[in-house]
Amino acid sequence: MVGLDGDTVNYVREIRYRMFKSNSPDTKKEKGRYRMPVLFREDYRGKDGIALLTEFRETEQTTGLRTALQKERWCYVKLKDEPAARVLSVSTAGENPESTQKNFVRFAKQTFANYPDLVQRIESNEFSVKDPLKLVKAYEAIVTY
Repeated sequence: MVGLDGDTVNYVREIRYRMFKSNSPDTKKEKGRYRMPVLFREDYRGKDGIALLTEFRETEQTTGLRTALQKERWCYVKLKDEPAARVLSVSTAGENPESTQKNFVRFAKQTFANYPDLVQRIESNEFSVKDPLKLVKAYEAIVTY
């Protein structure tokens, strides 16, 4: 399937569960959770199962007469020989770029904690949230050679 921006879109078979609360009498009858499929875009697929995935989320919050729409971009990286992907970065539309970079550094250090050379390069701001593919390719170069 091809998205609106021309990129290929892949549907993932895993299901993310989201809790919901509502004061509406219709939804009080239903207990628990509803299912929502997760939609990822595969930005990069390397050797040994290494991959960079992107997920776009939109949430809507209504308070009184005001409605706010929040858009987020979540980047995940799937490391070699691991069954699931890990969070690499979260960026929200309208967020301060400095705090977005700090979040990227925090998540990237957690994800690549077993690779001290890579953590040192992350702390020196060699990689940025604008180009997570550069970090994934640096990891791939360390692992494959």
